[in-house]
Amino acid sequence: MKRFLALAHLVFGIVLLAAMSAESATSAFIRAESIVTALRLAQVAASVGQIVPLTQARSNAPNAALEVVSVEPLGGTDAKVRLRCRRHDECLPFYVVMHFAKLEEREAATREWVPPSRRSSAISQHAHRPLLVHTGDRATLVIEGEHLRAVLPVICLASGGEGERIRVSSIGHKRIYLVNVAAAGLVKGRL
Repeated sequence: MKRFLALAHLVFGIVLLAAMSAESATSAFIRAESIVTALRLAQVAASVGQIVPLTQARSNAPNAALEVVSVEPLGGTDAKVRLRCRRHDECLPFYVVMHFAKLEEREAATREWVPPSRRSSAISQHAHRPLLVHTGDRATLVIEGEHLRAVLPVICLASGGEGERIRVSSIGHKRIYLVNVAAAGLVKGRL
């Protein structure tokens, strides 16, 4: 019986790792054109040649919609721009440096950019869907496969409404899963 349980845990772990690695293979680098589009929506005139990424930001969705979180002076004619995906489960926030030809252009950009709270195109998806799980809440994760169904207690690492993808963690914080919110206190994943 112990061998069977150990073998079942091993198979379950291998299947989960395979599913997670297959999902990470679908991620793509965020393109400079997407960053420029987000800057223009925030009322900051920008071109691809002005953008210097500080990291190689990745998204798990092709052509993820971005929004500008902040534009701050960096020194000289440069500005530091913080961006994030509109759907927070698609990418982590990241920074880029934006070069301006003149100091006046940089000052105008840092003064006149429109924060997300004032942009009609950046309305949170939470406004349309009530939150069913909240960051830090305990929930039940149901993982289903062709011949397997597992139920695990988890801790939510993000808030979400029905159908939204969020990250959850095992109670011991040893594993992190990307799942869909199904109902209040219930999240689902597939193998």
